[in-house]
Amino acid sequence: AGFGLESDNLSKWVGDPTVNIMISLLFIIGGTGFFVIADIFRKRNIRKFSLHTKIVLVSTILLNVVSTLIIFALEYHNPHTLGELSMGDKWWAAYFQGVVPRTAGFNTLDIGALTLPSKVYMMGLMFIGAAPGSTGGGIKITTFVLILFALWSVLTNKEEINVFRRRIPKSLVYRAFSIATSG
Repeated sequence: AGFGLESDNLSKWVGDPTVNIMISLLFIIGGTGFFVIADIFRKRNIRKFSLHTKIVLVSTILLNVVSTLIIFALEYHNPHTLGELSMGDKWWAAYFQGVVPRTAGFNTLDIGALTLPSKVYMMGLMFIGAAPGSTGGGIKITTFVLILFALWSVLTNKEEINVFRRRIPKSLVYRAFSIATSG
């Protein structure tokens, strides 16, 4: 839920690798969902993972990397957030604030001091949320990914949507759009 014991949440540990890694691993693992964790432990081979597990793992990694880079770029010169930090601390802060909005409410930067584009981007991450069967909210990352693939199929003028060489039924696409527009 992001409740911190300190009034500034985790801000005093903005550049501490141990705190950043441990806390983020906990909410990233919790955000992948119980189905994904069970699939990983049962199959132990990437090729045998379910389509759901593959989508969640790949999209989580991509979204976390992209979000880190976006927060880093948007906040780099902001003197109230990353601007006054050392280069290493800037990366840790950008990483933490890039991965936390989809699943947890912690912060190592003053959220009120973020630039408007960063706040809007983080709201988008909160809207996407975590994986189905996880501890996070949102429309779910699988819904978001399915919508992206559906949009791509329209742009490339393809009738079918294929993800990891599997055809996605149109009923799931309709459900994804319904969830996103009603959420």
